[in-house]
Amino acid sequence: MVSSSGRGKWDLGIDLLCYLCSPIVSLHFLIENPYAGVEERLIINSAYDFAYNTPHNEFQYIKNLHVVPRTIIPSLILAAIAKPLIWLGLEDITIQIILRAIVGLQGVLGY
Repeated sequence: MVSSSGRGKWDLGIDLLCYLCSPIVSLHFLIENPYAGVEERLIINSAYDFAYNTPHNEFQYIKNLHVVPRTIIPSLILAAIAKPLIWLGLEDITIQIILRAIVGLQGVLGY
């Protein structure tokens, strides 16, 4: 049966299924590989620099010359989320996994 929008009920069901399963798949890959990949490394390093109050001349992207993130806003948001986690005394790898989960879910849900 086709709805008034021209899409069948099955198409909407598949869209909903993909939308609900995508975060699960993203978190599965995060658990399987807890270290940041190339795509995430820039934003995670930048957030780390801001969260740990690194002096500007010691920022990762200045010490290791590579592509710089185009905007600072996502890094600042992640740093604001990471700061309380640092105050709680969580290990760096735990903070990194939490930040990567946020980046991954933002990418999946933003699609």
